[in-house]
Amino acid sequence: EKSLVSVIIPTYNRPFYLSEAVESVIEQTYPKIEIIVVDDGSENRGEKNFEALKPYLSKLTYVYQTNQGIGATVNKGLSQASGEYIQRLDDDDFLGKEKIEKCVKVLQENPNVGLVATGYHIIDEEGNILRTQMPRSYPNNVRLLFMLMGCISAQVAVMVKRECHDVVGLYRTDIMGEDYEMWLRIAKRYEVATIKEPLAFYRRHKENITKLKNLEKLERDTLQFVRHYLNETPFSELIPSLRLKPYGYALKAAVYLIKDGIHVRTVHLAQQELEKAISLAPNDPLLLLWELILSVHGDDWGWQFRKAFGTAERSEQGRL
Repeated sequence: EKSLVSVIIPTYNRPFYLSEAVESVIEQTYPKIEIIVVDDGSENRGEKNFEALKPYLSKLTYVYQTNQGIGATVNKGLSQASGEYIQRLDDDDFLGKEKIEKCVKVLQENPNVGLVATGYHIIDEEGNILRTQMPRSYPNNVRLLFMLMGCISAQVAVMVKRECHDVVGLYRTDIMGEDYEMWLRIAKRYEVATIKEPLAFYRRHKENITKLKNLEKLERDTLQFVRHYLNETPFSELIPSLRLKPYGYALKAAVYLIKDGIHVRTVHLAQQELEKAISLAPNDPLLLLWELILSVHGDDWGWQFRKAFGTAERSEQGRL
């Protein structure tokens, strides 16, 4: 029996991309889909969006609300959704034809998995492929630690079980990066899976929300919830095989350093955690961690910390 998939499309003043997003859902190889378009207060009560959707109105539910932001818009879609699985699709992105079918297959075959992420193509305004990105993958017993280091994939590439939202709640409405924060909540309770195929299309254009004018807030919000999860999660949950505090502090430092390379400037936070680790294990070089640091910050940075641990030779053991 085919389970229903709810595709939630939040939109705001983008009629020129919206129809392409909707068509990509209609053309899916998976047969049992409902489409919910939530207009977050577009101009003239969404007149242009509604006009763009006219050919598809019999195949979707259209909801208009006053402008409340992306988190509240997706939550509105969730309140309308009846599906067992949720696919969120931003109005300027679109899906490959087998995206939903392949994600549903993984979720049905793996009952402990709450989230599945695929690869995706990054495209320009005209739809030309710029490059292709695969999802990050890692052992499930350390999934939260590694998801803190970097977002698993793009929003368009992820599908989740509806029950996850019943367990961990709705999207936060007070931050940017609300999708990433949601996936961290899910990863604390459920296993995650990946499909190493580019099954979705993420569009880059001048109106993207993550452009420079919003980057500072995105970085600040991301650091806030990463720090929250690092501080509230016991070391034994972050990485079950390393239960000693020195290793836990050092791993937190590694997360902060990697976040610096991807999202935010957090070197001072990493230094604080490393100082805790050094005070508890002054003679342990933590070679794996130093190789991790080297991979992000280069030889000079890694040398300083290896010197602090009293080991000057670069180790090939544990290279990532």
